[in-house]
Amino acid sequence: MIDVVHSNLSTDTIHSQIGQVHHESVALELCPVAQRVRRNAHSRSTMVTFVRPGGYLRSQHGWKTVSAGKIAFKIRTLKLNCLLLFSSSEWPVTEKKAVLSRDRPIHPINPVDRLMGKDHFSVELREGYLVLLINTGSGINEFATDDIWRGNGRRSSWFVADGRAHQVEIQLTNGTVIVRLDGQMQNMSPKKQPRYMACNIRLMVDEMVGFRYTVLNLNGHLYIGGLSEELRTSAPPQVWSARLREDFVGCLGDLFVDGMLLDLELETTAYWAKGYAQVGESTLTSPDGACSTLQKACFPGECLRMSWVEPVCDCTNTNYAGTNCKQESHVLTFNGYQGIRVQLSLLPQQSEAESLILRFQTSQQDALLFESSSATSTAPDRFSVQILNGRIVVFYNLGAETRSGERIKYANIPKHFGN
Repeated sequence: MIDVVHSNLSTDTIHSQIGQVHHESVALELCPVAQRVRRNAHSRSTMVTFVRPGGYLRSQHGWKTVSAGKIAFKIRTLKLNCLLLFSSSEWPVTEKKAVLSRDRPIHPINPVDRLMGKDHFSVELREGYLVLLINTGSGINEFATDDIWRGNGRRSSWFVADGRAHQVEIQLTNGTVIVRLDGQMQNMSPKKQPRYMACNIRLMVDEMVGFRYTVLNLNGHLYIGGLSEELRTSAPPQVWSARLREDFVGCLGDLFVDGMLLDLELETTAYWAKGYAQVGESTLTSPDGACSTLQKACFPGECLRMSWVEPVCDCTNTNYAGTNCKQESHVLTFNGYQGIRVQLSLLPQQSEAESLILRFQTSQQDALLFESSSATSTAPDRFSVQILNGRIVVFYNLGAETRSGERIKYANIPKHFGN
């Protein structure tokens, strides 16, 4: 084996060799096995810039079994909604074979764990405010630093997505969370009955357990700035940014987990981070981000204000798609008796946040544009978009009764497109 050690004055190479071993059935030859570079902790960069959504960093030094811990990081962003940190007790399917032993029987799932879900910890931004989701086995608790529906004109001191540098500290102690933002502090205690638990589940848990879990049991992998597609689809429905594919754009660094500084520079070398995250902290030349200098980069689309180093384009009001709104979209034509059925999943999937964009051109007064229902035939869950008397109407059923949203009138002319 070869171990390369870098110091400030010289570079030393330490060779650990395996000699030739001969046996009737075994023959080992000398070969280089691994090469490792040790970095000076004081010289490496601790800040990373996420230039565009789609990538993420993954560290193996996240929380595992935690009753008390602390995470601190520095953040600069203009994006209102995005995922910052994510960790779970669940292993990706591609890694379960390597983690789980093959020579042992599979243990049945505890009924309480089946009801409560998996242990989970995540930090995200919703409308520019920090929101924490924690599940220690008794159901998901949501900790929000402020009301996310307060509007742009009434932003509080807890607003983060303003392009300025903010220092965030999150401290967990036996289920209680303390959040510090630039010195100001909030102490948030979990509810006795978490918000995301059905009434019948609460009764069963009280009978079977009789107490609230306070220890996080995670797998140690900490995802930063985004998620893999495999984990994105299996993430709890309460993690809005995962479902909506709202990844982080901006600068994040000085990330400490229980006092240990994570080597984010090393994590940017992974293939899932290349092209999305770069080492170092970029500076904004304008409060409007990259759009101020690259206004035509998204034409005919719109450059979003959350852009940081390069423009993030919105193509929803055009007939184009792609990263820079240069790829022509596929347009389908229906004769009034046709339709398309797409099966997204064989099993029901819970969701708390969804995004749907439709562009259409029609002269009909009544028509069905989109409808989705539960994969279980007995479940009444439903979401549909229809045209009734020349107005767009949204119908939804979350399990109780079907309701309709506000009816929006659109111009009924052949060349009009509606979103």
